[in-house]
Amino acid sequence: MRFDLSDLRLFANVVERSSISLVANDTCITAASASERIKHMELDIGTALLVRDKKGVRPTPAGMALLKHARTIIAQSERMKGDLAEYSKGLRGRIRLLSNTAGLSEVLPTLMAKYLMEHPAIDLDVEERQSHEIIEAICNGERDAGIVADFTPARDLELFPLTIDQLVLVVPKGHLFAPRTTIDFSKAIASELIGLLGTNALTEHLETQAAKIGGKIRWRVQAPNFLAVCGMVSQGVAPGIVSESAAQRASKTMPLKIVRLTDGWAKRKLSLCLQRGQERPLYLERFVAFVKREAKAAKA
Repeated sequence: MRFDLSDLRLFANVVERSSISLVANDTCITAASASERIKHMELDIGTALLVRDKKGVRPTPAGMALLKHARTIIAQSERMKGDLAEYSKGLRGRIRLLSNTAGLSEVLPTLMAKYLMEHPAIDLDVEERQSHEIIEAICNGERDAGIVADFTPARDLELFPLTIDQLVLVVPKGHLFAPRTTIDFSKAIASELIGLLGTNALTEHLETQAAKIGGKIRWRVQAPNFLAVCGMVSQGVAPGIVSESAAQRASKTMPLKIVRLTDGWAKRKLSLCLQRGQERPLYLERFVAFVKREAKAAKA
């Protein structure tokens, strides 16, 4: 049997997204064409690779076996491209990065802008997920690296500390909680809150914590980012929960009061995680070195 790299990429993406049509749209081919290519792979192997139903597609046992090999081959191809990029400017590298909400909003914007300016031949593919989902994806080889909070067990992944993320309640001046400096999460969710959009990793994390204490968050409105949350809070709509660094920036131009959450899980160490003991392409090694250098400089 012979599969080219594009077929393996297509198959791996279809399994990860559980949809042939979504992957076909992203790669500018028709769903029928993508489905036909996978059917040819199944015919070549002599068994089904995907189970198709109303919810999308999922891999069969044979599909899972192929997925494991496909990820290995794709990773080897990326390593080859990265190493050869040292000799040929025509080849580029791409780092597939996952991040939780705090990393995406408070760490990556400045860090990635500087990195991309210093490394014009490297592209970044960034996606937001919850920390436990990131750990799983990195362990399975779905992505190259991730930014996670330390309350999620990292299994055998290699971790490089980046920064501390403290979650806070921001309230408008004059609010009932404005005189406070700290507050328990259980009291913070006693009133309506402004949050981030429902597909956001922090929103899911907060709702999970609320459920653990038998509570439920009543979202008055959900906004696309921390700045928008703080803006509505400052207008008196309702309190909101954001990263302390974002709240401090917003408080310089908005009438806000910052109240720290006292719960242990509200103060997290953010770290870059990667597979341990895996041979990495040169551009990924340099990315890790860059992140470590910048994290050290930030602490100095």
